[in-house]
Amino acid sequence: MHRDVYAIIMAGGAGRRFWPEGREARPKQFLKIVGNETMIQAALRRLSPIATGEQILIVANECHKHLLVQQLRGVPLRNLILEPTGRNTAACIGLAAIHIRKRLESGWIEDKPTSASDFRSGNCRDPVMIVTPADHHIEDGEAFVKVVQAAVEAAGETAQLVTIGIVPSRPETGYGYIRLGEELGRFRGTKMYRVVEFTEKPGQDRAEEFLRSGSYLWNSGIFIWRLSTILEMLKTYLPYLYHGLCEIERAIATEEETTITRKVYEGLQSISIDYGVMEKSDRVAVFKGEFGWSDIGSWAALEEVLAKDEDGNLVFGRHVGIDTQGCIIRSPKKLVATIGIEGMVIVETDDVLLVCKKEKSQDVKKITDLLKREGMDQYL
Repeated sequence: MHRDVYAIIMAGGAGRRFWPEGREARPKQFLKIVGNETMIQAALRRLSPIATGEQILIVANECHKHLLVQQLRGVPLRNLILEPTGRNTAACIGLAAIHIRKRLESGWIEDKPTSASDFRSGNCRDPVMIVTPADHHIEDGEAFVKVVQAAVEAAGETAQLVTIGIVPSRPETGYGYIRLGEELGRFRGTKMYRVVEFTEKPGQDRAEEFLRSGSYLWNSGIFIWRLSTILEMLKTYLPYLYHGLCEIERAIATEEETTITRKVYEGLQSISIDYGVMEKSDRVAVFKGEFGWSDIGSWAALEEVLAKDEDGNLVFGRHVGIDTQGCIIRSPKKLVATIGIEGMVIVETDDVLLVCKKEKSQDVKKITDLLKREGMDQYL
């Protein structure tokens, strides 16, 4: 049976580790961190060979609607799914899933009428969902498309919860890990493996052990599954969240949709899809991904994806330096002059100057917490 493909871009993250350039009003996914596209524009472009524009949905906070409209001009307005508040990835993914189910049951998709009884009895299309964050960097788009297409085929044929694990290049302590099990089959010539377990961010010694073993992959946060499969898993493992989503689903396309979505969403459990579903299910499989992936989780992570100058510096803007090595300097308007520094991050905006050691760049979000406590919201 032919299955449609829906691609879901999760764009609700706060991106606080990219402060001060990333703000509540314009978080990381709406910035041009690498290259001339914003991160969400790059995510949309990567998915275009896999899903049609009508079947790419973006889930984001309602306060960023103007940015979505501004940056994603080719996306239909009805494909922007707005969250009243952030409730982590399980709610985000579930919200997208019920919107897709509602479209199918209501016959919203032109020339493809369906009914609720058809969907629930399995007699109509059961589309495959691709779920990907908006704020990750992928170097090799063709390799990404190849492995995702293999995963789409696998998810459609096997009803597994499929994820993509990244072949690790270093003993990274900032990522979660996936332990590989036996091979489950090949799809489009690409091997799929059973997932034995998920491991959260390990310490240095354990990360080195994982790298040596060759049996662990980084958890990319990219998922592929049938619509019916993820709805079944949400109902099984997160029943209260699922029933709340169903209440929202009944209101979609009615005059009460916005009111009910806001009321119900506020009370939904805030839990990741990893904790809520993936770590509990015995139907999880993984493909290996080798396409130059990085979640660019901090300013220091830019060194993973961009070329440095002869002194090991990454410079965006104007800089003159003496005895300056291994620094990240971002100043689009002002000249930055440095003498005798090493391993520093310097980021300048109109109202803020950030200076920190590279190894502390993951802690930038602690500054935003401090600003919030001090009532300095104008800098957030």
